[in-house]
Amino acid sequence: MGYNFLMKRKDLTLCILDGQETFSLKHPLTRDVSWDFSLSTELLKIITISGVRRSGKTMYLKQIAQEMKISDEWVVFLDFSESTLSDFTVRDFELLPTLYYELFPGRKPIFMFDEIQEVEDFEKGLRYLQNKQYQIFVTGSSASLFSRDIASRLRGKTVEIIIYPLSFKEFLRFRQFEVKPESLQRRRAALRRLTEEYLRLGGFPEVVLSPSIETKKLLLNSYLDTMLLRDVIEKNQVQNVPLMGQLLNKSIKSFTKHISLHAWYNDLKSMGFKVSKDTLYTYLGYLTDTGFFHLVEKFGSSGKQARQKIYLIDNGLYEVRRGSQSDFGKLLENAVYVHLNAGGAELSYFSDTDAEVDFVCENRLVQVCYELNEGNKEREMRGFLHFEKCFGSKRERSLVVMDSDILDCDEQIEGSHVLSGDW
Repeated sequence: MGYNFLMKRKDLTLCILDGQETFSLKHPLTRDVSWDFSLSTELLKIITISGVRRSGKTMYLKQIAQEMKISDEWVVFLDFSESTLSDFTVRDFELLPTLYYELFPGRKPIFMFDEIQEVEDFEKGLRYLQNKQYQIFVTGSSASLFSRDIASRLRGKTVEIIIYPLSFKEFLRFRQFEVKPESLQRRRAALRRLTEEYLRLGGFPEVVLSPSIETKKLLLNSYLDTMLLRDVIEKNQVQNVPLMGQLLNKSIKSFTKHISLHAWYNDLKSMGFKVSKDTLYTYLGYLTDTGFFHLVEKFGSSGKQARQKIYLIDNGLYEVRRGSQSDFGKLLENAVYVHLNAGGAELSYFSDTDAEVDFVCENRLVQVCYELNEGNKEREMRGFLHFEKCFGSKRERSLVVMDSDILDCDEQIEGSHVLSGDW
């Protein structure tokens, strides 16, 4: 069937109007993300907002519009995950300015495209609009895969902003909890409850704003199911769906641990799965491409045989699949990983015999300990000392602590800065 120009004009005109109405109803809560407006207004770079599903990318588009003082009627907002745009093609990008000018003569549109990866050959349409000097903002899911894809397709024409689930600071703001030094002591119990909620259920915006624990868990399960179906099974045409589901659950339950694909291979074989180690490597790669899972390598090692630890982009993913009591030590470690990773740190870990450092950054060593006491203080310090002995380098030390029998506030222990519960 050929390209029906008249039908497209009618359908896309309605999509522009519907998109404006949808965009006008969005009410963002401010995220702590900053960027240079001149990249869009003067240099006409395509601003790409990437991140895992449901991390708040669309909400951030609205925040951008407000910060740039862009009225809703100037925006052409199209959400390509909507079924009404399922037949949108690269040729349709050329129609959008014409249709907008017919609706709003004398105005120059600003294009905001949600889930752009759903359009085949989208880069051709974006380049067309960019060459016509339009401002363009796009979002895309499947975080790491999308980042590589759009950087390759739009080389030199785009600037990327990565949106993560809420930080703890943003979480408190969304929950309307203001930390004031003068009232912190009497509100410490409330802060403690919120901290434990954040550690258990994470920072996906919709989850944070949901009223009940049951709804929060239903949402988190739906995110995992959608990610597995759309970003893994459908995108990669996975044939062995039961195996992929088992690997998903193993990955979640192994968070903060060293992973052994050899042990997983033997375990899956004993469960009756016909699988090769190469398939496991491939399937694990599909999971990490979604951005929901991150692998951290041992300091100083690389390659396929390097021991890796697995972390989640959000603690809530573990909470809904854990199958046992919450482990707040692991939850705190994962939350610290997300915090460091969102800050742009290149992370590895150190492990040698009976000494370990949770995170090795460029200029800092970070150890995470949920409860610090006289019984485990020496063990936590041992990792710092052993790393410095092995590599002869002195780095800033940070020990992140939730509870402590020996500390009342942030202080120094043997040259290490200790960050207490507020982290």
